[in-house]
Amino acid sequence: MLLQPKHSPQEIKQSIFVAWKQVLDTSDRASIQHAATKVTNMDCFGML
Repeated sequence: MLLQPKHSPQEIKQSIFVAWKQVLDTSDRASIQHAATKVTNMDCFGML
């Protein structure tokens, strides 16, 4: 009896791509939030 793999190599590649895209999207959001907080803090302290 030959066992078939649960997921094809293409499905695995797609899953890895989606996971990395989510990581990069989260990283971008964190960077934008950090930059926005810095600008807001500068404005609050009269630095702008």
